[in-house]
Amino acid sequence: MYIQLFILITTCCVFAKKPPPIIFGDKVLKEINILSEKALKVYRETLLVLKRSKDINEKIVQFRKLIEEEKKVLVRVKEMWDKEGYNKWNSYEPLVRALGYVEELKNSTVTEDDYRLAEMERVYKEMGQIRECLALEGIIWYTPLYERKDNYEWDSMSFEIKG
Repeated sequence: MYIQLFILITTCCVFAKKPPPIIFGDKVLKEINILSEKALKVYRETLLVLKRSKDINEKIVQFRKLIEEEKKVLVRVKEMWDKEGYNKWNSYEPLVRALGYVEELKNSTVTEDDYRLAEMERVYKEMGQIRECLALEGIIWYTPLYERKDNYEWDSMSFEIKG
């Protein structure tokens, strides 16, 4: 009896149909990657200022620029997922949480610059982790591809995974 039940359950699990994964449109992914490239350029420009500057107010201004550019990317990804749906393995919940942190930072009443800068660093670190997840999910390209994008033609690029 138990063996027959085990065989039945195993057979049902093996032959269960899985829904196909959601494939996002190339146009939306190109738009997201253009925004991501702009955010990467801002990061590279502000990185030198952040390393060399001793002034906390200047660092706050630079982090504000970084967070605004990253927010544009994350908001566009969230809009895509809200419109077209998302897979269970997509990092939708962490992305929404990171955007919530940005709103908390915007509405923050902290007046001391040291604490404000620490909050901004924490939020930007969280956004960086989301960027890594989006790169692993195939939504945002890895950084070296941006540096060599002039070697590729946009129209001939495919975002589909071929295995």
